[in-house]
Amino acid sequence: MAFTAEAVSAEIRQHVSRVVDLAAERSRKEALTFAANLLHLPVGRVKRLFYGEVQCVPAHEADQIRAYVTAASQLIEARADYEARRQRFVAAHPALARLAPGPLEKLEIATDGKEQVTN
Repeated sequence: MAFTAEAVSAEIRQHVSRVVDLAAERSRKEALTFAANLLHLPVGRVKRLFYGEVQCVPAHEADQIRAYVTAASQLIEARADYEARRQRFVAAHPALARLAPGPLEKLEIATDGKEQVTN
C-alpha cells in the first residue's frame, strides 16, 4: 500500500462515505452531521473529506477514522458470530432451546452518536 497523500485521502474518503451511508436520515446534511458525531470531527471537516476536497489528511484524523471503522467492523462481526453460534446451538439442541439466550436486540445509532436499543 502506498502512503502518499493521495492514497491516504482516497482511503479516508472511502471510510467516511461508508460511515455517512450508515445514516438513516434522508438528507445529505443530516447524514454528514451523523457521521461527524460518530467520528468526533467537525461537520465541515467531514463534508470536505466526503466530497474529496481534502488534499492531505492529518495523521491523527486518519487514525481516528480508521479506529472507528475497525471497531465498528469488529463489533458487527462479533454480533454476527454470536447469532450464528446461537442459531447452531438451538438447531442442534431443540430441547434446550428455551435455556439458550435470546437473540441480540437490534441497536440503532442515534444522531448524537449514542447507541439506542430497539425492540
